[in-house]
Amino acid sequence: MKRYGYTLAVIFITLNLWGCGNEQMENPEPEAQQVSSDMRNVEERDYATILIIEKNDDEDDKKPVFGNKLEDMFEEVEKPYHFVVGTAREKRVGEKSMNEDVSKWECETLSELAKVYNEEKGKDLSLAHLKVIFLVEEDNRYFEDEFLLEMLEQDVEIAKTVPMLLLEDEDDFLEYLEDVEEPVGNYVENLIKVKNRQGSEVSTVADYLRSWREGEKMKPNFFTETAEGFKLD
Repeated sequence: MKRYGYTLAVIFITLNLWGCGNEQMENPEPEAQQVSSDMRNVEERDYATILIIEKNDDEDDKKPVFGNKLEDMFEEVEKPYHFVVGTAREKRVGEKSMNEDVSKWECETLSELAKVYNEEKGKDLSLAHLKVIFLVEEDNRYFEDEFLLEMLEQDVEIAKTVPMLLLEDEDDFLEYLEDVEEPVGNYVENLIKVKNRQGSEVSTVADYLRSWREGEKMKPNFFTETAEGFKLD
């Protein structure tokens, strides 16, 4: 009887230990779950470091259509904004840092941008890690674009501390963005840090929003090309 009882006890303990092992395999530690979640996020998301916004409301942005009346001969494009997104590339071991992947989109809102980006790229677009937002500047109209400012204000992913600069020549900057071999977001971020250390605080999304809400003029920062590269004015 003693031997029989001892054998049952050994079997019971073995089954318990085996069950605990299985439970641990099925329910890994929180740290392991977090690492797994982070890996899925990297695979399923693109992280934007640069965002360029341009309005499509000039005469040159209108397209011809057929109509019976003279005023029907032209209509404005359907999508009011032209977005250029620079997303960070995944750096693999032994590889040099590369410039951003650049894509261009015609959308009404940032929400639509996220939707069409996911539909075409198969990945979510994250704006939580933006290093800079560029506005293509021509006539300071962005200070009066309430829809754009409200859109930036309401977007929960965009930090209001993100620097917002006026881009004088979009074509030259896009050529640079697509050809350079290093991350442009890091380059712009370093220029901004130098400017801030010199005592000239670079305008942020929050500064634009405050100026708009209070109806006051503000001095924006221009991002311009020079013979040596780009500079902040």
